[in-house]
Formats: sequence, C-alpha cells, structure tokens
Amino acid sequence: MMIIREYNEMDLVKIKGYLDLVFRSTYDSYIKEDKDGSIVDSFICENPNGFVYVSKNDTRYSIKLAFEINPSQDDVQRIHKRIEKYFYDEQVQKIYITTNSSSVNIVNYYDLNHVKLWYTAYDLEYSSETYDYLEDDLNVKPYDEEYLLEFVNLLDDSFRPLRLENNIVPIDCYGSNLEESKNEFLELNEEGKIKGIWDKDILIGVTITEGNEIDTIAIDKTHQNKGYGRRVVNYLMNRLINEEKHKTVHLGVIASNKIAFDLYIKCGFKQVGSITYLKKV
Repeated sequence: MMIIREYNEMDLVKIKGYLDLVFRSTYDSYIKEDKDGSIVDSFICENPNGFVYVSKNDTRYSIKLAFEINPSQDDVQRIHKRIEKYFYDEQVQKIYITTNSSSVNIVNYYDLNHVKLWYTAYDLEYSSETYDYLEDDLNVKPYDEEYLLEFVNLLDDSFRPLRLENNIVPIDCYGSNLEESKNEFLELNEEGKIKGIWDKDILIGVTITEGNEIDTIAIDKTHQNKGYGRRVVNYLMNRLINEEKHKTVHLGVIASNKIAFDLYIKCGFKQVGSITYLKKV
C-alpha cells in the first residue's frame, strides 16, 4: 500500500530525481516556487516512489505529480484524497495538473473525474561532445530593441496556430504584454540568448536559448517549408556543442507539432520523456 508522508531536507535529492521524470526544468520551478512561498502542499509517496506538490498563483492551482512507475488506481485515489480540497476552493478559477505521461492511471483518473486532458509535450535530447556542422551563411544577428515589434509579431504569428489548436492562453503571449516582452528580450540579449535570423533587411526567424536548452525556434510563416528550420538547428547545435562545449542539448515540442518533432528527430535528437498537461477551467 502506498505510504504518504511529509518530506524533509534529506529527501531533496530524491525529489529532484522524481521531478526530473516529469521535465528537466520542473525541479527548478519547484525551488523557485518554494522560495517565493507559493507552495501550499507537498509530500513524498513511497511504494511506488514519487513526489507531489501544489502551488497557488493568483486564481489558479498548479499540481505536479511525479512517479517512478505508474501508480495503481487505488494509489491515485489516495493521492487525490490528500489534495481534494483544492478542487473545491471557490476562490480559484483554474487548476492545472502536470505529470509524466507514463503515469497513465493519474492521467485517466483526472481526465475522467475532475479535469480534462489538455496536451502532451515531448522532451528531446541530443547527446554528443561534437556536432558535425555544415558550413552555412545563415544571417544571424543579436536582438536590437529597435526591432521589438518585429520580434514580437514574428513570435506570435509563428506560434498562434499551435496555441489556438491547444487552447493555450494568452494566444499572443508576447504581444499581450509588450512591456514585459521588451524587458524579457533585453535581459535575454544581455547574455546573448536571443537572436534574429535575417534575409537582407527582413526578420525571418527568432531563436531563444537557455544554457544547453533550445527554448524557441520561430520561423516566419512565409519562410516556412524552405529549409530554414534545419539551417537554424544546424547553427544552434554548432554554437551550443562545438563553441559552448555543452555535451547535451535539450528542447521541448508539443506532440501535435509533428512537423517540428520530425525535423528534430532527423537532426539527431531522441525522445527521452513526455509530459501530460490537464486542466480545469
């Protein structure tokens, strides 16, 4: 029978291991939320081993469930009894649930009873000490604040169909808060993390990286299906592996974005995990 207990500092290594099963950045999110005081509940599970935590931001709860193996249906009901009260908080309008996709019983239980399946994303990894770079004259330039609107519009235009398809709001996540985007781009640019891809004087692509993670590859819709995606991946892999000496590169892709997924696989990435999102609104 599953044991649910409070955790202590000795469990932090275990907790990181569990949360890494969901997504590589989940543990970092947990640490950040723990520091800012937004976590309202958290506990260790044993037999099977896992970790659950609940955070509250504004008018929504975010629930993360990470397990080494798929919990039984009875175990999932025990977990829900512990966190059930958050589903009936009248002050909260939204609940988001995130779990590793291998936890099928968690996904099925909540999809049938309390929330609805939202979307799935894949965690992809490229692992090598070197990258076989193909020489290319791709025109890559650092971000310039003069072109803020061009960057914002290209990013929103590129991801709007995917966000509409999966009901991810705000649909135009950059243009909906221009001042925030301006500050984010300036901060990213200070560390060389945001770049523009240009065709003469026309912005045709944007890339954003964070350490060894490719956060964003966006190509203007009028320049898609012309080989720019592969060329941008080629540029980024050369930079991250050959120049910055990372031995692994990660990126995430929504499962319904099959064109991007197939491109990354052809470029040598391998799927190392998947994450399922559910929500109640």
